[in-house]
Amino acid sequence: PQPTEPDEALLAAASRAFRLVRGQKRVFPLGEILSANDGSSGLRVRQFAAGRVVDCYTEMNGTLILIVQPTLMQTATALARTGQSPNPWIGKVVRTR
Repeated sequence: PQPTEPDEALLAAASRAFRLVRGQKRVFPLGEILSANDGSSGLRVRQFAAGRVVDCYTEMNGTLILIVQPTLMQTATALARTGQSPNPWIGKVVRTR
């Protein structure tokens, strides 16, 4: 499916938000855009990856460019399911005695 064109205000807001977290570790959902026969669309998240926003800018044609550097992230708040393949980017920290 062809993505719809976001308006300039939305692009500017997204660009500002990404620049505010530049250099900080973040978790990004990875997935695919789905479309149904009735014209509706949705997003299926397949996995997550950790990265740092290196830069974000808008090109003259209105394309938002987001440059992300892969990183490792250890967190106690990660959700993990039994039987799920390990994620090489995000680790769950567990405190033991």
